[in-house]
Amino acid sequence: MINDTYHNLKGPISPLEISVNGISRNSTSKKVKIECKSVNSVLLDTDPKDYHERLFVAGNLCLNESNKLTLWDTTMMPNIPGMPSFICLMFSPCVEIRYNSSYTKMIGAICGLGYHPETGKPLFEENDIEITFDTVIDLNLLKKINIIRMLLNRCVNPEDEEGPGDIFQIQHSLQLSLKEYVHT
Repeated sequence: MINDTYHNLKGPISPLEISVNGISRNSTSKKVKIECKSVNSVLLDTDPKDYHERLFVAGNLCLNESNKLTLWDTTMMPNIPGMPSFICLMFSPCVEIRYNSSYTKMIGAICGLGYHPETGKPLFEENDIEITFDTVIDLNLLKKINIIRMLLNRCVNPEDEEGPGDIFQIQHSLQLSLKEYVHT
């Protein structure tokens, strides 16, 4: 016998579908969706057993009246373990490392613009990013990140005596440093 009740169906839904979340403090509580005409509007996890965070970058975004973020011009970054942490640590002006309770292991970081020296309050707290490391981050990796930061800075802001040949050499060193990170 057929039941005369109606049920609203949703779907199709796949357990392999990836959801996208904001990473800054002001976006973590917002619902995020990718523009429906985008090739990335439905993302499937090609390796569901891999627990590492993935980084998804948007060129443009819009916040609507109902506090939902819509993303355009999106790119899924390569699935390299630790990539979101590496990117945040490399491009943040100020980083505060978080340690486990016995101070033997780095477990995360707050990345942002830093704090006001007199008040100790964050400068732009709503845009700070709190990351949890899903790979081992140690002093050696932090030193490599600082070398990459220095090389990037020298590429975009060369010293007066550095000519085109010097810049090319700096770019080459930067490329080697980045490849070393990706392949470790």
